[in-house]
Amino acid sequence: MTARELPEGPAGSETAAPAPPDDAQRLREEIERTREHLGATVEQLAARADVKGRAQARAAELARQVTWQARSVAVQARKQAEHAGQLAAGRAGSARGALTASSADGQQKAIAAGQGAPVPVRPGADAARKRQVQLSVAAAAAGLLAIAFFAWQRRKH
Repeated sequence: MTARELPEGPAGSETAAPAPPDDAQRLREEIERTREHLGATVEQLAARADVKGRAQARAAELARQVTWQARSVAVQARKQAEHAGQLAAGRAGSARGALTASSADGQQKAIAAGQGAPVPVRPGADAARKRQVQLSVAAAAAGLLAIAFFAWQRRKH
């Protein structure tokens, strides 16, 4: 007699033992897990083998860093140029006042002593300071342009 042919018990249940878990279903689940694991492993290996993609990603990261650094340097250069300009203007103003006072005193002393020659005032001092600030700003701008050019060249290749 088979399990289907056995007479039913008092509560209407079969007296046969329950069937063991389906081995085929368990194998299918294990195969599916293995496929997923294998797929993830293949993706990781493909990412490691993609040298060109990794190089492009690294180049993009370096370009972002260089851009950030260039902006930072530009801001610092601008601040330093403004500060230098303020210092130069302050010093030029105080030097101009001192030169004018000493020059007037010198001229008065020279006239009183009978010497009619005026004491020369350095009119080029202010222009030299302004030129120095302009050159500093120009050097900072040239440095930024060089950094931007090299970043552009790296990105291009």
